[in-house]
Amino acid sequence: MNKRILIFTDNYPYGKSEPFLESELNYIDRSFEKASLFPLEKGRDKNMRKIPEKIEIVSPVFDEIKNKKDLLIKGLFNISLLFSLFKEGISSGVWKSWTKF
Repeated sequence: MNKRILIFTDNYPYGKSEPFLESELNYIDRSFEKASLFPLEKGRDKNMRKIPEKIEIVSPVFDEIKNKKDLLIKGLFNISLLFSLFKEGISSGVWKSWTKF
């Protein structure tokens, strides 16, 4: 079975916050076939920490927000996960069975 994990963070792997994830990612890298990091933003410190090679980093959703109107639009129309969830749902055949769904 394909084991996948999605990890939502405030700004990890950017900056110095959420340090507990550094040790957790080594375990996650060994335990899951695929892992994706979804940082909300880069924050002030744009330096990226080293992460295991197998872990995918998705571009921060709120990285290009300039004002409150942009924040509202990004929040209401955030479809960043829909494509990957739809693709995985089709490939795994989850739509064939109500219990799998």
